[in-house]
This record gives sequence, structure tokens and C-alpha cells, in this order.
Amino acid sequence: MGEWAREVLLRAARRSEDPLFTELIATRMILLNLLKPLAMGQVVTPEDFTRISATVRSDKRKVAQEIRQQYVTASPKEL
Repeated sequence: MGEWAREVLLRAARRSEDPLFTELIATRMILLNLLKPLAMGQVVTPEDFTRISATVRSDKRKVAQEIRQQYVTASPKEL
């Protein structure tokens, strides 16, 4: 069962464009960019949020492709 799941996930990761995966990565990027300043006690202003959102919108496809590539080139032990 584990080997089957691994193959299914790798096959999905190898697809050239997956909108759901890209949006999942975008959500992750927003969370990571918001949680760090909040965890450090900083205030996130509306301008900060707008800047973060714009950055995520412009970079999400590139970042998703980079993460997808990590899955394609990873050895079985790394997964």
C-alpha cells in the first residue's frame, strides 16, 4: 500500500501544471510569510498583507514548480 501511495504521489507531482497544487503552495507561502512576523510580536499592517499577497500571486507558480521538481528528483529515501 505504501509503495502504491508513493507512486500515485510521484505521478501527480510530475504533472507539469496542477492548479490545486499551485494554490496549496500559495496558501503555504501566505501562512509562512504572515506567521513569522506575528510570532516575533510584530504587527502585520494592511499594506504588509497587500504586499505579501502580491508577492505570492506573482511567485506561486515558480515556487510550486520548484517544489514539484524536488519531488521528481528526490530519491525514495528522501520522500
